[in-house]
Amino acid sequence: MDSLYISLIEIYYKNINLIFYQIIRKIVINLFFTNSLEFYYCKLILRRSLNSSKEVLFQY
Repeated sequence: MDSLYISLIEIYYKNINLIFYQIIRKIVINLFFTNSLEFYYCKLILRRSLNSSKEVLFQY
């Protein structure tokens, strides 16, 4: 039970870090890049990592 709880906390913090990373990345791309392809690629990576952490969550 403890290990399950610790895993859930890790997933939660990982998602928060990813969201902050996305916000910072969006600001940087808006300021320095006008390449929409890079922005799309960043969103794709974020979506994949969020989905993979959800899958881990539902494995328990």
